[in-house]
Amino acid sequence: MSRRTATAIRGIVPTSRCIMTAAGRQAVNVYSINLSSAAKLGKAVQLLPLPETFDDLKEGTVCEAAGWGKTEIDDDSEYLLQVNITVLNRGTCAEHYISKEYEITENMMCTKVGPRGQDTCSGDSGGPLICNGVFSGVTSFGPRQCGQPNEASVFTRLTQEYIDWIHRVINK
Repeated sequence: MSRRTATAIRGIVPTSRCIMTAAGRQAVNVYSINLSSAAKLGKAVQLLPLPETFDDLKEGTVCEAAGWGKTEIDDDSEYLLQVNITVLNRGTCAEHYISKEYEITENMMCTKVGPRGQDTCSGDSGGPLICNGVFSGVTSFGPRQCGQPNEASVFTRLTQEYIDWIHRVINK
């Protein structure tokens, strides 16, 4: 899907909860986007089911992330791209970020960079992480250089707290 196939945005509602990392990055990228008109569902626009259970996903679970982020240095994608990435346990992920002074919390989940550099990158933040057909997380941050072997990317995990917030915003 090209960036040109979009409905006008009427407003953006952030969660009332904002966590900043030690480096000053926002670690929660959960927002509600109010459209000026109803989205037309079809091949390119579909609804994602929200999680009904909130246990951590098993390490090795293959998920999909999507976004218009960088594909090369300083090169954003013109088209929406999708990548398959694998869940990494939170403890191993935390080891990747300890020297960078990031705290990996219970509200986060991580994926490891694939063997051919499959990863999310700058510009993908706010995009979905879909695991087992369910909207499970939101792209948050990752290593300074995307696609580096043995690195991990971090997502806001859609916990009960965020799902309750989504329902409150939708029902207003």
